[in-house]
Amino acid sequence: MTIVHAVQGGAAVAVLSALVVACSSQPDSTNGEALSDLEMIQATLDEAATRLLHNDKAVLYDMEFEYYTDEFSFDVYRTAPLIRGVISDSIVKMEVLEAEFFEGDSALVSIMRHKLERDGSVGQSIVSRTMYKHHGRWIAPTLTTIDEQLQYEAVRDAAIKAAEEEEPL
Repeated sequence: MTIVHAVQGGAAVAVLSALVVACSSQPDSTNGEALSDLEMIQATLDEAATRLLHNDKAVLYDMEFEYYTDEFSFDVYRTAPLIRGVISDSIVKMEVLEAEFFEGDSALVSIMRHKLERDGSVGQSIVSRTMYKHHGRWIAPTLTTIDEQLQYEAVRDAAIKAAEEEEPL
């Protein structure tokens, strides 16, 4: 798979594309049928583009792993330099070109990004994002990593197990 990175406007555009890929809620079905992973990813992109077009950067926070969101509020998140630099109201549409799935819980997704240019035209660029299926939805974290999430889950699971094994007083 060829991956083209078209980064216009510096890191802010790249971050936006990374974060735009996720959203907090996705439809469960269409006409009573379960959505495929590819359809869920596209639904995520659709919602993210809509929210970002309305300058709703919370969609980016919704795409982070819980080890971060459990500790830091959105108010803290939006002050991160990477997030502050995101120009969120220029993405008008994102569409999945292709996705390579890995064991059902992650995918490398090639996305055509349609972006409003300064002259009013709509430009296109292709970006590549790694997305993760986490708690039944597809996310594209920007500040968080899967390795740190796995460590968080291991510690949490060990604490739960230890608490369950303790005898009541």
